[in-house]
Amino acid sequence: MFYDNVNKSLAYYNDASDVTVQIGQENIVRVYNNTGSTILNGQVCYINGASGTFPTVALAKADSLTTSQATLGICTADIDTGNYGYITTDGIVHDINTNGMTAGATVYLSAATAGAYTTTAPLQPNYAIVVGYVTEVSATTGAV
Repeated sequence: MFYDNVNKSLAYYNDASDVTVQIGQENIVRVYNNTGSTILNGQVCYINGASGTFPTVALAKADSLTTSQATLGICTADIDTGNYGYITTDGIVHDINTNGMTAGATVYLSAATAGAYTTTAPLQPNYAIVVGYVTEVSATTGAV
């Protein structure tokens, strides 16, 4: 445990080498990826089942009631297939592409691409699922 001077909070590292948890500023859920593909940092996920005592996740999409209403949050670091990782349910996910977006903009689950997000609310018959707000605009160090 240490003081994270950048985020102004106590923080700790967990079993994922590239995940730093800011205490009191974010909540994460440990999940299992059984999709057959790597889930990337910044992709939006939904719960699609369970493996042991942990939920399994897949990429959410706003054109499906099943995947959109079960949206859990945003992947906080790449999760290889057959491995455990973390989904941020509340808090900021860093190092994602927010290029072309505006700071403060609402971010919605995409109806066009599974796991993606957009600042344009999907129109019916799709589902407008708010997944966060842009806090930093950058192609490589963006944050939601």
